[in-house]
Amino acid sequence: MPKGNARLYITAKGLYVAWLNGVRVGDMVLAPGSFTGDKHLGAQTYDVTPLLHEGENELLIPLGYGWHRSTSGVDGGRNLFGDTLGVLFQLEADGKAVCVSDADMRATQRDPIRQNDMQQGEVYDARLEGELTGWHGIHTDKNDLPLVGMEL
Repeated sequence: MPKGNARLYITAKGLYVAWLNGVRVGDMVLAPGSFTGDKHLGAQTYDVTPLLHEGENELLIPLGYGWHRSTSGVDGGRNLFGDTLGVLFQLEADGKAVCVSDADMRATQRDPIRQNDMQQGEVYDARLEGELTGWHGIHTDKNDLPLVGMEL
């Protein structure tokens, strides 16, 4: 991958934290933020220039339920805006897309975060720390919701 000016454009149905080459991208907590998930998707832009290096780079994006799927309200209802999680991103270097969310992405559920919920908290199993395993293909859907830039 060429090293130059680099930007990561990203949003999610659910919560995300992006890691590029083992370094957390940005410091936003509960990204992409609170928005009306059946009307639009809130998106962020990060300058990731200092995180890229020549050759192969690794982008990891753990997802969580967030407002999208978490327990909500006094009745404990779930899936306020949908019943699946998803991420939409584009990594650009020198203005050219070098990595995009598409059907070639891989996913795993074998990581230390076993469960998370906006009201019920997180279950973390430190025994599962280390190299991620159990990678598999993903299901892709077309995004019909408009993207709205949100503050970092």
